[in-house]
Amino acid sequence: MNIPGFRHARRAISGPSTAKVKAWLKLSRLELRVLTAILTGHCRLRIQLNKLGLIEDPSCRLCEEDIESMEHVMCECPAGDRVKMEELGSSKLKLTEFIKLSLTRMELADDI
Repeated sequence: MNIPGFRHARRAISGPSTAKVKAWLKLSRLELRVLTAILTGHCRLRIQLNKLGLIEDPSCRLCEEDIESMEHVMCECPAGDRVKMEELGSSKLKLTEFIKLSLTRMELADDI
């Protein structure tokens, strides 16, 4: 299916899977909310707030060097390098690597 937009979600989600759904339905509401934010990039990031017309400037509030998207904050933003290194073992990750590591920490890596 070729749907315009949804760049982040298309890169993050490999495709439909009954196993994924069963595993994800066992998550708490908070865990499901975090998973949804990671997979879709939809959360209170400035890029989303800007698209909704709630703020004018989508620049990253941490580094002010790029647009504040999920991919930027989790993979590219220099302001979070130390935390990423401590928590994930690398400060520079591709989006797919970040998602896989995040799901591993949530014990869902086999389900993606």
